[in-house]
Amino acid sequence: MEMLCLRNITYEDKNRCIIENVNMTFREGIIYSILGPNGAGKSTLAHIIMGVKKPTEGRVILDGEDITNLGVSERAKHGISLLWQGPARYEGITVEEYLTLGGALKVERRELKEVLRLVGLPYELYAGRFVDKSLSGGERKRVELASIMLLKPKYAILDEPDSGAGYNIGGAH
Repeated sequence: MEMLCLRNITYEDKNRCIIENVNMTFREGIIYSILGPNGAGKSTLAHIIMGVKKPTEGRVILDGEDITNLGVSERAKHGISLLWQGPARYEGITVEEYLTLGGALKVERRELKEVLRLVGLPYELYAGRFVDKSLSGGERKRVELASIMLLKPKYAILDEPDSGAGYNIGGAH
């Protein structure tokens, strides 16, 4: 069984310990939640798993391989994806272009319609809209969640997935 493991992860920033000696194992096919108050280190942990930040100490192991020193792009190629806490805005790109990576990701229209439906955005109303300031923060989060669903990573890290989105993940609206 494939796994993502954090071994003795510590992260210090400006001589302040944010995360200390964290050990976790994530198994493929199981959904995990990390809960805690603001400032507890949840986003920092997500950034360490994704390779945005490097731990001060410890190792990140994916399927038996130490990926601690790999960057974001390399980790994405290994099947890790991150839904950022703050939704992105792009000038001049439509929702459909964003979801298909400008056509590089070959996706059938029915699949696009389905993932948009699952996140509460009707294809007919959103596919041609631009991913810019005309979309609310919640709509942009939903578009990003749809993109994660289309990419089908081994491990999807959702940092504050429903902040500003006005929906419950996995539940009805």
